[in-house]
Amino acid sequence: MKNRVVWLLISCSMVAALLVSSCGAAVTEEEEAPATDDSIVRGGLMYDKWWQVAEGASEPTEDHPLWALQSSNINDGSTTWRCKECHGWDYKGIDGAYSSGSHKTGFTGVYHAGSAAKVAEILEIMEGGDNADHDFSKVMGDEALRDIANFLTEGLIDDAKYIDYSTKGVIGADLTKGKELYDDTCALCHGADGWMIDFGDHDQGVGDLASGNPWETLHKIRFGHPGAAMPSSIKNGWSTEDAADVLGYAQTLEKATEAVSDGGLVTDYVSFLDALRAAGATVEPAGEITQPFFSVEGNAITVSGEDVQVFQYTDAASASAEAGLVSSDGSSVGTTMVSWIASPHFYRVEKLIVLYVGDSDAVLDMLEQVLGAQFAGR
Repeated sequence: MKNRVVWLLISCSMVAALLVSSCGAAVTEEEEAPATDDSIVRGGLMYDKWWQVAEGASEPTEDHPLWALQSSNINDGSTTWRCKECHGWDYKGIDGAYSSGSHKTGFTGVYHAGSAAKVAEILEIMEGGDNADHDFSKVMGDEALRDIANFLTEGLIDDAKYIDYSTKGVIGADLTKGKELYDDTCALCHGADGWMIDFGDHDQGVGDLASGNPWETLHKIRFGHPGAAMPSSIKNGWSTEDAADVLGYAQTLEKATEAVSDGGLVTDYVSFLDALRAAGATVEPAGEITQPFFSVEGNAITVSGEDVQVFQYTDAASASAEAGLVSSDGSSVGTTMVSWIASPHFYRVEKLIVLYVGDSDAVLDMLEQVLGAQFAGR
């Protein structure tokens, strides 16, 4: 109840700020002029990871000042400064795909504010006019702030028109057209099967990402990926329907769990998912995840509806070395003390470390059946 009150107050104060801004500040013709595609796309990229796009910006090392208002999302550091981490890939925050799961924060979305507000009003909020702790002018310049404001006022879409939230499938996708667009543009880098680019050595192809997190994939199709040469469908002249068709086709591409696997003992990410499914679990990839106490990025998956994190190392020795940093009760990893939202459970096999934070007996039994007993936790 406390969190609900906090978010309600934040939402009301944001609305009040928009009303004050519109009544008390003159909006110039320049501010109201339609934004260029270049500016909107840069804003979309910065919504993802602004320090890789904004000129002169540096990656933050501390938590965002507002992060302490929530306790359900255990990420920290620079991740807490990503707009998408609070407001979601679908821009709806607590009312969208981030209403549950490891990325849930309880923060409101930006979709309705973006569609109703003016650029000047968005800028006032981003410069701390509503809340000094939300002042992004301290970490990026005026041009970057304006690009994000242009993205929020002119670049947002209602993902619910294109993605079925219950199945993650694309609504009414034209797979033939999606394949044509994918083959002409995306396949040049990702390959015809979606496996040409190694996504961080986590054994995930385009098909896995598109199926596991369609909201993120649709955003990246439209705007690109920060720090990479990935083209923007908007700048290529595609419609939103075109981008959704490509997403729909991408979901048909081969996935890690469909790749060749010897199906024996668990040795890596692919065989782990194979083993879970063979044991009767419902498993879905859910994108990438980072933990400050592990040196590699991980994959988030859901196992029978519960969030599980999988970290794959280059070899078993590296995984064993990092597993050795975890205290027996999981309360600390190396020098990092962790306040868990539920009981932590750490497992290691070969070059994998698997982390489950939760108390589902069914999931715990499944993980122990596939991975053996936990090496740390409660």
